Amino acid sequence: MPRPVLAAVACVVVALMAAIYLARDGTLTTGPGEQKTVELTDGTRVSLNANSRILVQYDDRVRKVALITGEALFNVAKHQARPFVVVLGDRKVIAVGTSFMVRCEESHGAAFAVTLVEGRVAVEPLSWPDGLPNERAAGAKLLNAGQRLRFAAAALPVVDSPSIDKITAWQRGQLIFDDTSLSDAAAEFNRYGAIKLAIDSATAGRRRVGGVFRIGDPASFAHAMANQYRLKIVNRRNLIILTDGDDAERAP
Repeated sequence: MPRPVLAAVACVVVALMAAIYLARDGTLTTGPGEQKTVELTDGTRVSLNANSRILVQYDDRVRKVALITGEALFNVAKHQARPFVVVLGDRKVIAVGTSFMVRCEESHGAAFAVTLVEGRVAVEPLSWPDGLPNERAAGAKLLNAGQRLRFAAAALPVVDSPSIDKITAWQRGQLIFDDTSLSDAAAEFNRYGAIKLAIDSATAGRRRVGGVFRIGDPASFAHAMANQYRLKIVNRRNLIILTDGDDAERAP
């Protein structure tokens, strides 16, 4: 067969294999400390953070993805005929061609955050039609580039404008803290890897943290905090405990 025909056949085979894969099992996951970038069948690129899981549910009407756990960055391919929808609990994000990040902020999946990197998206109730609403649609929130919407079942939605460099730092293997409580910083580290951080003191947990740290190195972070705030480190199996005290580091 002529080379162009062979190339065309190969493209069709690849597309069919991808379609069969998604139809059989559209679940994409990452484990502790693992990050993954995947190109979906429409050309959309999704980057999964550690301990994340999404379910891809494409059909001929809508390109739908559900965030089950973790965090994902979507660079959406434009496709005017089929909107791109990300389901987050009882709400969804509608986009056509844009870049945005979604994050599950609680392990039981009741609180989420949507950060728009570029373009435009709408966050609206799950029961609404899969299309971008107009500006005055009650119950929908349209975001502009740089905005983040955080919402939970029992709280009013909050919109802010965080540093995009900070929000996307995990793609570079970093965690960036800016006047963050030590408890919140430890919780962020605990999204990655098997070794966890625990703050065994309410006073220590309220200490403020700033700086750039490596995702997979909670031990260095713990030592930095111990040196800065005169905390004590207790090492246990897969657990690093920070607590108040002036004693030297010990390991039971």
